[in-house]
Amino acid sequence: MKGRDVTIRKLEEISANAWPGVFVRFYGGWVMRSAGGYTNRANSVLPLYDSGESLDRKIETARGFYAAQGLETLYKVTPASSPSELDSALRDLGYVERDRARVMIKNIGTEIQDLSDLRVFRRPSRDWIDTFSVLSTRARNNEYWVWRILNSISADAFYVLLKKAGKTLGCAMGVLEEGYFGVFGVTIEENSRSKGYGRELTKKLLGIGRSAGAKWAYLQVDIVNGVATELYESLGFEELYQYWYRGTHN
Repeated sequence: MKGRDVTIRKLEEISANAWPGVFVRFYGGWVMRSAGGYTNRANSVLPLYDSGESLDRKIETARGFYAAQGLETLYKVTPASSPSELDSALRDLGYVERDRARVMIKNIGTEIQDLSDLRVFRRPSRDWIDTFSVLSTRARNNEYWVWRILNSISADAFYVLLKKAGKTLGCAMGVLEEGYFGVFGVTIEENSRSKGYGRELTKKLLGIGRSAGAKWAYLQVDIVNGVATELYESLGFEELYQYWYRGTHN
């Protein structure tokens, strides 16, 4: 197995643990995940490894898994997806590519952060969920599944709120596994955006990861989100690979 493929699959395993499906089926080296349709990551096939099963049978099994739950069959595809011909096979079957994203990574560094204006929770608290739901319409409309996903995380998780003068300006979460610290859900209140709070919150979250023993930080950002990409690049993150989804609906 090529070294780059090993790294990609390692990060895919870790990131899947950081934002898991609620219902999971393992089949022939693939991981089928679902969580009521809330987020692509928690409701898609992760084709990590190959097996002796035929590709046609695996695709049909995946279709049945999602059909039984009334969900679209969706695949998360990376340059290391197995088998290597999967992406072209799905394309030929009419699965449409969408929602391409970058996986970015950096050495977490040694910079010390002032965390006095953060509230940090080790479990998904009511305050954190309420803030996340206010700042994200999709989370607000899927609060049941947000709770289910967050309470399915078995790795070390940190939920943070950024507060200034008694007002909550943003939230984020980080998940630590095997020295890798995943940055998720960095969200700033609408009237406080473009004022540097996203940068501040991300740096403070990385400080928490560093204190917890992380060596590397990683995150995932939509390729069309140029503002976020520019921010993360300015913080030292570099693209390691891209992933994309293939689904039966546009």
